Amino acid sequence: MAIDPKDFNHRYEKLSTGHKYHFIDQYSQGDHRPEVPILLLVHGFPDCWYGWRHQIKAWAMQGWRVVVPDKLGYGGTDQPEDIRGYTTQSLCADLAALLDLIGVQRVILVGHDWGAEIVWRFCLWYPERVRAVIALSVPFYPPAPEYVPTDEMVRRVPNFGYQKYLADPKSAAEIDQNVGTLITRSSPSSAQRANIRNM
Repeated sequence: MAIDPKDFNHRYEKLSTGHKYHFIDQYSQGDHRPEVPILLLVHGFPDCWYGWRHQIKAWAMQGWRVVVPDKLGYGGTDQPEDIRGYTTQSLCADLAALLDLIGVQRVILVGHDWGAEIVWRFCLWYPERVRAVIALSVPFYPPAPEYVPTDEMVRRVPNFGYQKYLADPKSAAEIDQNVGTLITRSSPSSAQRANIRNM
């Protein structure tokens, strides 16, 4: 039986870290066995759980349990102003707290883009909770021994130039005024644009 994204099991829960998270917790039809393999999918930027909708459906139909949060700052998850919540270590602590909340000890991690960086770091800080890891678009790189300023990071990796713009305090107002452009440039088909705007 097909699973429609509108029928996914959406949950909104406060984690032990204090953050309220929105996430999908999707089983195959009625299959709640504890031994079912569990995938934790972590989205990138600019994205949310919805970017994984086809994978959620396909893997759940194959018998997997698929857990897909909106990361902190995205979608239905808390959007705190305190930037300390957005460090990779804090985001990984949120994922560990999410696993605790749903009673899961070990998962197969799948991360895309910025989500890939998070799953790599999760492997470093919570190795006992990882069965396997799949990273899309971002290879593993060790944490820098010291802070690397944005200008230096962009000099080393020019593709990160957009981060310089995002670090500018004026960017938030510009993005708010042009959010449609941001979304349409990252999802160019008109059907995708309509779906994103109707979420």
